[in-house]
Amino acid sequence: MPPEEHRQLWRVASLLEAGIPVALSTDQPFGGPDPWAAMRAAVHRTTHNGAVLGPDERIPAATALEMFFGTFDEPTQPRAITKGQPADLCVLAASPAEVLAELASDMVRATVVAGRLVWSRS
Repeated sequence: MPPEEHRQLWRVASLLEAGIPVALSTDQPFGGPDPWAAMRAAVHRTTHNGAVLGPDERIPAATALEMFFGTFDEPTQPRAITKGQPADLCVLAASPAEVLAELASDMVRATVVAGRLVWSRS
């Protein structure tokens, strides 16, 4: 089976440029369970050997991250942290610039779903 990033090299930039709503996901069998791998694939589009596939389809890291902000029923509509909204979020242990530069799951320190801590890194 190819590495996770290989299974996630779909057109993104050209769809966005055409005005087609796009959301990233970790749905199987086309993506692995790591959303950070999906983001890296959309941003870097590199093979395990370092070759870039479809460089025109790369998107900025901030765009890739924002493409995970939707909900299952409105995947392209970003959520906001406001009163009355579900408290689904991850707590990161790095600055926004570092997170966008690395797009790595090891920067996640905790995951909160519906306001409850469901995972934390010790």
